[in-house]
Amino acid sequence: MVVRAYELATVLMYVVALGWLRRNPLFLGALLGATLVYGFDWIYCSRSFFNVTYNPDLIWIPGLEISGVKEPLAIPFAYGVALDRSQSPW
Repeated sequence: MVVRAYELATVLMYVVALGWLRRNPLFLGALLGATLVYGFDWIYCSRSFFNVTYNPDLIWIPGLEISGVKEPLAIPFAYGVALDRSQSPW
């Protein structure tokens, strides 16, 4: 239940950020670029570099798997919202 709430909150915050930032192409690009950081996370967290395990209850991105490690769907959205500082007043 808590895992699903986290995934839902992450996706909702990302959708709100997309709606808010669509007016400014620079900030929208920052959000989308921060979202793509998940690719590096997925590559580095495979069993070949860092041995990271995720909660098996998370929803996985279909078709993305390296050495048996799958990337959770919430990770790209969390990176996008957390790394995009254009929404911050500081």
